[in-house]
Amino acid sequence: MTQVAVSVVIPAWNAADDVTTCLAGVLAQDYPDFEVIVVDDASSDKTPEVVRAHERVRLVRNPTNLGPAAARNRGVAESRGDLLVFIDSDSIVDDPRWLARHAAAHAAGADAVVGGGIRGIGRGLVARADSYCHWVTNIPHGAPTEITAEHRPFGRVTRHLVTNNMSVRRSTFDRVGGLDTRFRTGEDVDFCERALQLGIPLRLEPDIVVGHHDRERVGDFVRCFFDVGKDRIPLRQKNPSPLDWMLPQGFVSSFLLAPLLAPPLWLQTTLAWWPHDKRVLASAPLILLAYFAMSAGMIRFCYDRRGSS
Repeated sequence: MTQVAVSVVIPAWNAADDVTTCLAGVLAQDYPDFEVIVVDDASSDKTPEVVRAHERVRLVRNPTNLGPAAARNRGVAESRGDLLVFIDSDSIVDDPRWLARHAAAHAAGADAVVGGGIRGIGRGLVARADSYCHWVTNIPHGAPTEITAEHRPFGRVTRHLVTNNMSVRRSTFDRVGGLDTRFRTGEDVDFCERALQLGIPLRLEPDIVVGHHDRERVGDFVRCFFDVGKDRIPLRQKNPSPLDWMLPQGFVSSFLLAPLLAPPLWLQTTLAWWPHDKRVLASAPLILLAYFAMSAGMIRFCYDRRGSS
């Protein structure tokens, strides 16, 4: 296999407590040619100082907080690699072959967006429920899966992979276009949808695994999914699907339709994880709470849109 130069892009915002562990795993990779770029998104803590302590890491700073999509785009613009690998600053890489596995997944030559498995790390039921909800599209150690515009495997909640463990050739990234900075959440959903529309498949390689520190407090957990909900409707408006009839079209309909989405999403998530982790049943109430919080975010979006119209 011909080796390719790899650029690892890590967005960071107030990540001083986590980024050292992330960088330790990335810098320990058994791969001959890679660079690491951390984009500090106007942190108010000691993130820049922590990153500067790693000589092999290039630090880029945004003057104002622009969100993860803009941070990743900035990292790509500053990078030189033929293969772009994205990971979050609160993730853990304990496989020294992580980069080599991503490179091997692209070695066949065809354009693809590749995502790996994500293992949730955190204490208690809240963290476990957060893991089940967030990584349902990237369940680790399952069967490799390919998604195309014409084929969506039965049972998948959405047709996307997440930027926490994603790789794409630079030429493919340029063809799809950068991550949409209008979205503070779900920018990976939009990127993957645009890739599919161009005929570029998504490939889940579930044995390319990283860990992720998941939320352990109920307030943080609920707030996250509320914010996710606020982006769901504009995401679907930009990327139409046959299921769009289920989404609210206005403030009044949001009260009727948005809560109805929570039970089927809960069921899909539970069924997706069941073959891999039977403990998902113990987290069922919290998973349902997450999707009701997402429904509330949809209602809030419709309310704000009404006020601005």
